[in-house]
Amino acid sequence: MSDDIIRKPLLNNFELKRIQKYPGEPIKVRYVDDKNQIIVNKKELDKLFLHSEVKNRKIVAFSIVGPLRKGKSFFLCYCLRYLYSKYPSVNSKKGEFLRDDWMGKPDEPLVGFSFKSGVKADTNGILMWSDVFLCDGPGGEKIGIILIDAQGLFEPSKPKAEDQKNFGLCNLLSSIQVYNLMNVVQENELEYLEMIVELSKFISNVTLDRKDTKPFQYLLFLIRDFYDEDYKFGFEGGRKYINEEILNTKKLGTNQAAQTVRQNIHSSYEKISAFLMPFPDETVRAKSYDGSWQYLNRNFVTNLKELIENLFTTENLMKKKICNEEITGKEYREYISQYFKAFESVELPEVPRILNAIANGQLNILLGKLTSDFQSEMENLFNIKEANLENHLNEIFQKVRENSLKKFREMKKIESNEKVIAEYEQKLEDNFKNIKTDFSEQVKIELSKRSQGCCYKFDSKMKCFKSPKSLKINTLIIMLAIFLIFLLFINKTLKSWFIFICIELSIFAFYHVVLYFKSRNLLCNQLPV
Repeated sequence: MSDDIIRKPLLNNFELKRIQKYPGEPIKVRYVDDKNQIIVNKKELDKLFLHSEVKNRKIVAFSIVGPLRKGKSFFLCYCLRYLYSKYPSVNSKKGEFLRDDWMGKPDEPLVGFSFKSGVKADTNGILMWSDVFLCDGPGGEKIGIILIDAQGLFEPSKPKAEDQKNFGLCNLLSSIQVYNLMNVVQENELEYLEMIVELSKFISNVTLDRKDTKPFQYLLFLIRDFYDEDYKFGFEGGRKYINEEILNTKKLGTNQAAQTVRQNIHSSYEKISAFLMPFPDETVRAKSYDGSWQYLNRNFVTNLKELIENLFTTENLMKKKICNEEITGKEYREYISQYFKAFESVELPEVPRILNAIANGQLNILLGKLTSDFQSEMENLFNIKEANLENHLNEIFQKVRENSLKKFREMKKIESNEKVIAEYEQKLEDNFKNIKTDFSEQVKIELSKRSQGCCYKFDSKMKCFKSPKSLKINTLIIMLAIFLIFLLFINKTLKSWFIFICIELSIFAFYHVVLYFKSRNLLCNQLPV
């Protein structure tokens, strides 16, 4: 084995500090604190998935779970090295880390997720890398790639329920789930798949019409330090091993529970495979090991490259789906919230509760999408130049409203409770009414503008009232006539014909003033601009 290894001294702490770091870091998105309380990092989750570069992209969520101290974070660091070498990211849009030889130099230390040798856990809770990688799919669709790490299973100081919750959450969150195991697959390690298999049956029964459609995407058994001459390393030996050892029910005898898991696992994932990895080298067990591949067995390095390139090449990326629908970053954020709520208790949640979380996420996303589509369609159909604006608004509102409600009612839903669905439909109606209120305000403003414009046009066309001066003259005539009538009562000598003329003149002037304002108001309320 010594011929397969290039030996160089390990880096000391001073040299490690000079290593260039990536523009991201592992962030805890869900963990249990010292007071045994579950903490969810909502702020960081929003930054990740509601970012303008991410929220409308389809999501590829890569997760790795397995027993503690078995190299999960070490593997993720090499995944980071590949991803930064091949794709730009939200924090490195210029692609300053891009390079053809993604493995780098043999003595290049690993950076990214924290890893170290020993028996104590180095990862707590569920972590995500704080930078999302950006790429275009084969069809040109925009994709965002996120990496997820989780604390190791089977830690003596942690209750089994916490392990099961982390395992379940990672499966729910991921589109590519790597199950990192050592040497061989043990029966107790397969027991963690029972909840996922049971959940997949519930989802299939209520949402999926086609029998060949699976609720989850990809499960990869990554078996480390494997040694059996009957099986080759890599995917080829993995396929043989998984069929003969992992999913072979004939070897189980009367163990019904184990048989059930194996029988249903194929109905849970679109793709299941295994990859057999050789032992890297004793050097990796040293506490001062820096992660560089100069110390690793060349057979290990070859298989490591093959595996990572297979997982992350554009053609092989598997996008996250919920109910057979690919979801965006914004929608993924909603599902994360619902999943974390379902797993917030100390006990492991029952499958119906998890199903309810998926149902709520689906309804919230549907509510937001239909509301957004309603807004867009109203904006496209609403014509501010229509003569009768109020009728026009009511007509298009009813049309768009009926179409939107029809879409909501016809959409295949996980939620089967009619009362809950009715509540969401009412929320949708309320959103539509709020949008109509905004349009009604636009109508009021437009009618006000028209009113001012109509009055201006009317004033300009009234020949007898071309200016405020004519109004003043008519008003003075009225006042003069009133004054002369007043003189009649004081001075009886005034001729009656003179008094009659004054009265006629005042009536004529008063009539035209009233007629002007009456006609002006009528036209201002009815005529278009």
